[in-house]
Amino acid sequence: MPAPSQAKPFAVPQNRQNERGVRRGRQAISASFDLHGHTRESAFKVLPGFLSREKAKGSKCVIVITGKGKSGEGILRRSFLDWLEMPEARALISGYAPAHAKHGGGGAWYVFLRRR
Repeated sequence: MPAPSQAKPFAVPQNRQNERGVRRGRQAISASFDLHGHTRESAFKVLPGFLSREKAKGSKCVIVITGKGKSGEGILRRSFLDWLEMPEARALISGYAPAHAKHGGGGAWYVFLRRR
């Protein structure tokens, strides 16, 4: 599990068309995972399994809800962004982007999964 740090710049999805498609409702969001109620440790025990299962199903995009935390700097939000930069996550995802307001806004993320 990553140590908390400052927020990193967002990785751009490999295919920006996917991000635009999700935002405009043309690409389906296969599933969502809500981290509310999790501690940092419990979130990172179950999050990789969720992403692996969705990737195995052939999902292209999922939403992970981190919440914003106080002043937009919640521990789950920061830790989630740190985890996405780790090699374990990079093996599962091709990119991520903040969700549109209709999908949770600043407290949620689109996560684009790598192809099988």
